[in-house]
Amino acid sequence: STGIGSAITGTTPVLKLHFKAKEAGQNVTSSIFLTDVAVAGENGIETKVSDGSAFKIQIMVVDKAALQALITRAQASHDAAVEGAGIGKYPVGSKATLQAAINSAKAVVNQGGASQEQVKQAIDEVQAALEAFTSSVNVAAAGDLNGDGKFSIGDLGIIAAGYGKTSADTDWNTFK
Repeated sequence: STGIGSAITGTTPVLKLHFKAKEAGQNVTSSIFLTDVAVAGENGIETKVSDGSAFKIQIMVVDKAALQALITRAQASHDAAVEGAGIGKYPVGSKATLQAAINSAKAVVNQGGASQEQVKQAIDEVQAALEAFTSSVNVAAAGDLNGDGKFSIGDLGIIAAGYGKTSADTDWNTFK
């Protein structure tokens, strides 16, 4: 423990510096040098600290713009989705899974000391969650022409209405 009247020996930390870096386009490494530094003991005798001690610092550039854009896109997909069993709806619980991935990514965006590796991992996780979410939407089965989730006389009625149609008919695109 250091304090007034306590002797400092060895490599005892006595100074803590805080910096605010300017925007940089790439990672930067620099050094800080101490010059003309003195310390004094309880008797008031000043002792000069040797010059030339260099302390290396590194300023890391972390670009979170892509993660923020992906979060916005994922949140919009989440908010527009409806869970349920019908066509165009998403399985129950799928929105909560996507939201958990979004919340985890938001924590990385809000973390001041997040590394570029953490940002990339968050992008990968949200991207995977969003892809799984969008591919889980309930779609109509081939042949379920009325979209009721079953193959029945209703589907056959639609097929029968198109029986005999040719490319010369005006409604051909509906029945082809």
